[in-house]
Amino acid sequence: MTHLHLAASNFTGRIPSEISYLSKLVTLRLSSGMTYEKSTIDTLSMKRIAQNLTTLEVLSLDLVDMSSVVPDSFLNLSSSLISLSLQNCNLRGKFPETIFHLPNLEELDLGQNTNLTGSTPKSNWSSPLNSLQLSSTKISIDLHFLTSNLKSLRVLFLRECNFPGSHLEFSGNLTQLRQLDLAGNSFRGQIPWWSLLKP
Repeated sequence: MTHLHLAASNFTGRIPSEISYLSKLVTLRLSSGMTYEKSTIDTLSMKRIAQNLTTLEVLSLDLVDMSSVVPDSFLNLSSSLISLSLQNCNLRGKFPETIFHLPNLEELDLGQNTNLTGSTPKSNWSSPLNSLQLSSTKISIDLHFLTSNLKSLRVLFLRECNFPGSHLEFSGNLTQLRQLDLAGNSFRGQIPWWSLLKP
């Protein structure tokens, strides 16, 4: 089996660690439905998925309860990963910076994990990311460095991220950008429109 899609199937209970035995998986979508009782995953199962699914390109676990998962469980995720979506999973603790450096990662969504900390890279960040969503997290973001290095960005959602300082600073021309959400950050001063305009 190479593709497993069970998203929004309204399954509840623990996601079995035996999924990690499907070592040829390329796509794994286990996003939980909008039910009151969500499916859950623990640290051991998450570590096994990260270690054993070495050909994984897409991993989506949106709305799965990961409150007991240690963020370091993601350290061994496949370098083949193209898309990682962990939105609203109740993740907490420090998210490993190395994930931002995955060589093929184009889409990363960690939004709505209000107790997730960590920081985006501040040096040596060459990435093919075209979609980055960190809204409503406590991840520290160097917006100037981020926009200097991620030239392929098309989607950037950083709503309610509590940026240090008060001025909105972009660097470089974000010529590929299609969607930008910076609401709820209490920025002051002028919007640097020149950074958002195509040359």
